Amino acid sequence: MKKPVQLILLLITCFRLTAQMAVTMPGDFEKSEGLILNWNNQEEINLATVQMITSVQQQAVPIWILYQRDPVPMDTTEISLFLISQGATMENIHFLPAHYQGSWIRNFGPMMGYGVFNQNLERFIYDAGYTYNYPPEDDSIPAQLAHYWHWPLAEIPLELDGGNLLNDGLKRGFSTKRVLEMNPLLSEIDIKNMLKEKYNLNDWVFLETLEHSGGGDGNRLDGFMLVLDFETILISEYPDTLPDYEAIESNILTLQSLTNAFGRPYNIFRVPAPPIADGTFTTTQQGEMRTYTNALIINNQVVVPSYGLPWYDSVARTVFKEAMPGYQISMVDASALTPQYGAIRSLSEVIPPSHYLRIEHKKITGPQPYQPNVQVTCISKAGELVEDMWLYYRVNSDTNYTKTPIYLVCPEHFGVIEGLAEDDTVHYYLEANSTSATTTYPLSAPDGNFTFWFDVVSEIDLPEKFNTSFVFPNPGNGIIRFQLSDKMNLAEMRLYTLNGQLLFETSVTNNQPVNIKRFVSPGVYLVRLNTKYEEEVIKLIIY
Repeated sequence: MKKPVQLILLLITCFRLTAQMAVTMPGDFEKSEGLILNWNNQEEINLATVQMITSVQQQAVPIWILYQRDPVPMDTTEISLFLISQGATMENIHFLPAHYQGSWIRNFGPMMGYGVFNQNLERFIYDAGYTYNYPPEDDSIPAQLAHYWHWPLAEIPLELDGGNLLNDGLKRGFSTKRVLEMNPLLSEIDIKNMLKEKYNLNDWVFLETLEHSGGGDGNRLDGFMLVLDFETILISEYPDTLPDYEAIESNILTLQSLTNAFGRPYNIFRVPAPPIADGTFTTTQQGEMRTYTNALIINNQVVVPSYGLPWYDSVARTVFKEAMPGYQISMVDASALTPQYGAIRSLSEVIPPSHYLRIEHKKITGPQPYQPNVQVTCISKAGELVEDMWLYYRVNSDTNYTKTPIYLVCPEHFGVIEGLAEDDTVHYYLEANSTSATTTYPLSAPDGNFTFWFDVVSEIDLPEKFNTSFVFPNPGNGIIRFQLSDKMNLAEMRLYTLNGQLLFETSVTNNQPVNIKRFVSPGVYLVRLNTKYEEEVIKLIIY
């Protein structure tokens, strides 16, 4: 019999939180109201644009298509006929005349967020400089859109490229060091402080630029990295024979040294970068940079580049499905895009919802120490009244979710999953409802959820513990190495299935290769590292 929630809850005031912030710049993974694309004079790029449109039209979100109005105005009737001929519909399609020359609206387009203007929280557009080797018409796009939509326009007095800007939505932003080259009159600390201030973040990290992996002079971060949620980052994996291998692995070490807004290391997934058409990899800056990280996340869907390479495309799909459970993974051929130094994310920009509503939650996933009642905590933020929040969960093979309230107390809201047994596996997600908006976390719910369980591996005391050792490559093909924590020069390694079955054990040292191919097939496993003083559990993906 489930225990009732303690009566003390009746004595707690239920706070309805409204946003109290100067600026919020959503991450790629947060809820979107619409999509912006720009039409091009090159048919091969427009074909990819149409594929993107057809893949996201099922969401019924508005899609704004910018078209050039000079020097020779584009014909919207002609564009419409082309869209229809390629399988798109004209439902929710809006045309917007604009002055521009470039192909990649993500790079020169608007940076959209929420800010307080005239004492109201509303959407606004940041306008940064985009004149560093780029056409002046492209630099004016943020101002053109702000004027067209009647949104507030604010300035960032820096030269910036949207493909080189990522953030985790809560604590930290990321760019390559190219942003320093684009602003030579300012010091690194000045640029860092300005980005932190404008994005309202605690930190900004400048990662090593990849100068021998293609992509042209842009050296953009989204060519090898994508932030998937508040706690998760996806990074390209290159063969160790390539000149930029050391640079990208240095970036991995930098990211592994950081903690996210919840005080834990980022969960880092790797995806093998694909070769170019002749089977080789680019080794110069001006070569073609094929990538899977230059992807579009829009609500519960991820649009991923593909290249007609069955093994690489399949692995990329597998990695995204593992890193983002329940999301619909669509793939669009980007073979014509990457030779021109862009891909799917470059072609698009998402529009945030008119009503700000967010759930901030420290995920409970993987093996956990047994508790019959598990408390799930979160914070809601909104621009208006948060009316209620709900915790949905199901246990083991249940197909229906149980709905239980989340109590809107401060400093953290919480709900309780009660009456669990030691052998239970739990799937859950969160929902928030404000006066005008609804959202879930993850956005892929109910198909996607967060999963945790109790088993033999979880006998380790994990409540406030996080790993300082790492296994790489992860995902991998069965030959793995370990970067051990400072306290682990030598460790006992045990490989388990998710159900706790021991498959293999051995001793490992730092950077020692371990071949586990004969013990595994494609799937997810747990690696347990032990010394006399320390124990850690790491999730390993085999493709």
